[in-house]
Amino acid sequence: MISLHENLLFSYFETPRDREQVNISRRPEPSEATKEWEAVVPESHFYHFPEANGENFLIILTVFSVG
Repeated sequence: MISLHENLLFSYFETPRDREQVNISRRPEPSEATKEWEAVVPESHFYHFPEANGENFLIILTVFSVG
């Protein structure tokens, strides 16, 4: 899912890069930080407005523009 905000694109479903490198102690045990990150349900970050008809993003029309 990609969102545009102030000329920046955001991806809400990115995965951590180099997962095996998250554990900076270099111990062969799983990273708790990665486990917690993967346990989050991406849909829980969205507030679903009724006007969006079930979509994660609501298009808001420009009310005013300066410049």
